[in-house]
Amino acid sequence: MRKTLPQRPLINGQNNRKHFRVVSTLFLSFFLCLGLSATTYISTQNGNWNSSSTWGGGSSPGSSIGSSDSVLIYHVVSYNLSSDLEINGYLGVDGGSGTADSLFIPDGRKITVNSSGEFFMYNAAVVNNVVNGSSNGSGSLENKGGLISFTNSYVEFAQDWSNDGGINYFSNGTFKTGQNYSSNGTDTLDNVCLDLGLHGSGNFQFSSGSITFLGASIRLNGSSGSFELNSGTVSGNISAIQLVSSGGDIKASTSVSDSVTLSFYCLSGGSIDDSGNKYRNEVDNCTAASGSFPCNTFVPPPIPVELINFYATEESETINLHWSTATEINNDRFEILRKTSKDNDFIVIGTVAGVGSSFSTENYSFIDSEPRQNDATYYQLKQIDFDGAFELSKVLIVKSGALSKLAVCYPNPVTDHVTVTLADNDDIATVILFDGYGRELSSESIQSSIDISTSSLKPGIYFIKVYNRDRSQTIKIFVNDK
Repeated sequence: MRKTLPQRPLINGQNNRKHFRVVSTLFLSFFLCLGLSATTYISTQNGNWNSSSTWGGGSSPGSSIGSSDSVLIYHVVSYNLSSDLEINGYLGVDGGSGTADSLFIPDGRKITVNSSGEFFMYNAAVVNNVVNGSSNGSGSLENKGGLISFTNSYVEFAQDWSNDGGINYFSNGTFKTGQNYSSNGTDTLDNVCLDLGLHGSGNFQFSSGSITFLGASIRLNGSSGSFELNSGTVSGNISAIQLVSSGGDIKASTSVSDSVTLSFYCLSGGSIDDSGNKYRNEVDNCTAASGSFPCNTFVPPPIPVELINFYATEESETINLHWSTATEINNDRFEILRKTSKDNDFIVIGTVAGVGSSFSTENYSFIDSEPRQNDATYYQLKQIDFDGAFELSKVLIVKSGALSKLAVCYPNPVTDHVTVTLADNDDIATVILFDGYGRELSSESIQSSIDISTSSLKPGIYFIKVYNRDRSQTIKIFVNDK
């Protein structure tokens, strides 16, 4: 298990571009030296926030992280409490060498970092979906006097990010909001892309305090969003500001101390107001501005839906598709795709709703009531996230009308045993017994027929898969109570 997490970056001119890491036990020792009671929660597997198994069988952190407590996440964790998350102590998400480890925040929840709180993330992601299916999401990130440090990360919140007197340090990442970014604290934006207003006004407003730009690119997508430096101290360089929709302006008040270099900007019907001469070397160049956005460098983490199996059974004149998942986060739906050997492209023949988020086995099925007879049919699953991201399964090939010819099972329903007989006595095939969750119970190579004992099986639905070099068949059986 990784035992390190990012340490507080050095601010205000002290080499704040370096990234430091500290052993989590040292963090705990700090509180012990103060004579405070500290609790440390360390994730040991993917899971829900409120599940004890996520934290190695111990208690879960709850909705408020105490000022002496720390939560260390090294996996994919879904925050599933009904209350907002408040950080008064320490929350760290560490993806190690990749960005697979993530914290998912459900629609309608916000994270608040209070004055004693610290929220660190390195090579990871925190996601509160900007869009949930066909609806705009809700949820915000609030810094109320604490410290937020995100490095090499992807961050998405459905509504606003705000900094009220705290410290924000963002380095090398993509940060998206449905609406606004506002600050009156201390901000450092180092080689980041801010993508704002994805379904709202999309304002960037700096009111007071200190803000340092180190190659930041800022895109305002809203219909009326503006970039405003109203007061405080500004420094550094902005790679680009782009206002995608019409009506937005770029402004800098005479109350702002110092100035900032603006390499490129792009307006869409708005104007730039620099009466206070706070922007240096600004160039109106939409082509250059559009090319200055590193938003695609840091992408969302892989869709955390783990498909266990995907197979077909034939009943009467229908093809029944079955699949199971071990893990789901933000899973909106599955689209079932089909084509035949005569078709060039897959078509969507149905949709099955996902469960959203789950860390237990989920079983799905879909009936194709109009399979193509006497032709090979190809099936594929398209798993779609709430934000529209998707992933395709392997292609399943079914020869309608041929499945039932490979083998037969009897009796069915079953009590003590079931006999599997091949349609061709000279054939050699493999027979696998699965339970209703898709777990393999037994596997045998047969010629002609085989008896499978079911006396030790609990009543319920099971599946027998028979396959040879040419084709496969899956048969549903029912095991009765003894």
